[in-house]
Amino acid sequence: MTWRPTDRDLARLVRRAEREAADDPTATDLHRRLRDRDNLELDHDHRARSDRSAILGALAGLVLLVVFVIGSLLTHHR
Repeated sequence: MTWRPTDRDLARLVRRAEREAADDPTATDLHRRLRDRDNLELDHDHRARSDRSAILGALAGLVLLVVFVIGSLLTHHR
């Protein structure tokens, strides 16, 4: 059986890493990235919503194209 970390374990490790990065003057870039990770998660959520919207828009466009092609074929054969 393998050990799987819980959410509490992960949160504790992240807090510890943040403290260690804040104490290390050479890790300013790492500290900034850790501090801004919440913004990155928000960007990820926004990107996912945007991707879904783009897919739905493309599908709606394809449906309209099919409807117009079928409509033009039906009116042309009458």
